[in-house]
Amino acid sequence: MVENGNGKVSDGSARALASSVLVGVVTALALACGSNGEAPTESPGVPQGATQLQVERPSWSSQLGRIQERTRSVIRDRATWESFWSRFGGVRIPPPELPQIDFEERMVIVAAMGQRSASGFEIAVETVYEQNGTLHVSVLETSPAAGCLSAQNVTTPVTAVVVPLRDAPVEFVEREQSRPC
Repeated sequence: MVENGNGKVSDGSARALASSVLVGVVTALALACGSNGEAPTESPGVPQGATQLQVERPSWSSQLGRIQERTRSVIRDRATWESFWSRFGGVRIPPPELPQIDFEERMVIVAAMGQRSASGFEIAVETVYEQNGTLHVSVLETSPAAGCLSAQNVTTPVTAVVVPLRDAPVEFVEREQSRPC
């Protein structure tokens, strides 16, 4: 630590100390969780004997897209991806650049809640697995619990994830939860 002559620690060394502590905490948490960088072989909600597909990074989420209706879809071609992406970016200027997807090897799964009249709503693809020739996509919708205060602004929660290409029928498995205040 560096003192500045009047017994006080300088801003630079305080930031360095805080940064070192943060790195130590993150490292300890990662070691405590036993993370080895590999996807778990089984996740909650994946039936025994099913094959879990790895959700690849990047994935995208937005609260302010232009997808007004509740949507569940699978995108397997560039033209459909371009159409979706033009609505995903919402009112951003300039619009976000179209991510490149190799549709010979990958596909995109989309889940949107549709328009909501307040903040605090979220949507996520939890797991994707294949069983008996069908692809199952578990979608979690999270809403503020009754009585919670939230900003009164229009939101349109949407998420998109990339998974390995499968030419199987898709079944969306829906789950809902409330977030306590």
